[in-house]
Amino acid sequence: MANSALKTIEIMWETFVEKFDSMCVLSKMVDKETIAPQESARAGDVLYVRQNYHASTVSGLDISGESDMDVISRAVPMSFSDPQNVKYSMDAKEMRDESVMTKQGEAAAQRLAAVIDTTLYNRAVDRATIVQLASGAFSWNLGQSAETALIQRGITASQARMLMNATDYQAVAADLGGKAYIGDWSKGAYERSQVPGIANFQTFRTDNLKNVAIKGTVTGTTVNGAQSHTVVAKDANGIPVDNRQMALTVAGANVANIKAGDVFTVANVNAVHMITKEDTGVLQTFRVLAVGGAGTSLTISPAIVSAGPYQNVTIAAANSAAVTFVNNATKPANLFFTGDAIQLKYSRLHFPADQGPKVMEATTANGAPLCMSYFFNHLTGKTQFRFHTYFAAEAVDPEKIGIIVANQ
Repeated sequence: MANSALKTIEIMWETFVEKFDSMCVLSKMVDKETIAPQESARAGDVLYVRQNYHASTVSGLDISGESDMDVISRAVPMSFSDPQNVKYSMDAKEMRDESVMTKQGEAAAQRLAAVIDTTLYNRAVDRATIVQLASGAFSWNLGQSAETALIQRGITASQARMLMNATDYQAVAADLGGKAYIGDWSKGAYERSQVPGIANFQTFRTDNLKNVAIKGTVTGTTVNGAQSHTVVAKDANGIPVDNRQMALTVAGANVANIKAGDVFTVANVNAVHMITKEDTGVLQTFRVLAVGGAGTSLTISPAIVSAGPYQNVTIAAANSAAVTFVNNATKPANLFFTGDAIQLKYSRLHFPADQGPKVMEATTANGAPLCMSYFFNHLTGKTQFRFHTYFAAEAVDPEKIGIIVANQ
């Protein structure tokens, strides 16, 4: 009987590990790495990940008199938060049915996989700096405009992926289903609401739902003093600087209504091609990450960088320049990104196997380290189970991440 009970627990564990990978969607697409437990512990569970490097050019045969470009290592912090857990107990009666235990293991896998995917999705949506808005429903052409926005900025559209919420995915399928000239694609959209790749994007339907909330009454907001950001590797105390963001001081009668998540543009501040630094002719969209000073001090992304190898806009924000908020309705975001813009780090906690509870550990085919511990209390007739995973998720390069928000 004891061997039978142990075998049932092992089957539940194997089901948990197998189902975990199959239920991951976004976490399969992003750049991943498993960090040794000792390394993450010694780093205080905060790792600094380097962003890509950029360079400037100089002209001429003899360039001995030209200044050297500073090589700046931009680093982004990735923090391991508290481990995510599924904890439950089963009594001796319930454990007689192995199918119940197997289904519960599957449910634990589904929940933990969803936590990782949701965390990645929310981080990416909150920091996305390419914001495509449409007054009407999500259409095929709107998806193509996202690729245009990447190319205008010199961002390679290879390994580009787009995740659409169910409502907008259906809208694209309906739009495509009415286009006779695309042949089998239209047929699939018409018969199965199936959306093929859009431009260079691999498309996916996601059950993640992250709304961009409607702006408040924020008219009359202006920049308070000319402002921009200088990219540096470390601050005066030797701590790496997060160059994805900066503090922007604003003024206006309604600044108290500004909130995190808002989307805005600044007059005459256009996005540039990230390599050639040519003006795209398109206003750069900014995201509010945090609000302080009763609305006068905004933490925004991206930082306004108007010169140097990491220049991302045409000019600095001028004093009294109009700040225009563009999130006109509360609607769900659709995420698109390229390459390693979103990253996921795994690590392990130390759960000793010889101090009471039994411990099982495994690494999935997708690289996720998983752990289950369980303990039987003979006085209550119950076994307690704990499943957990330990990870850090971050939008490392927001300028390669965008969102499409329809029905604005």
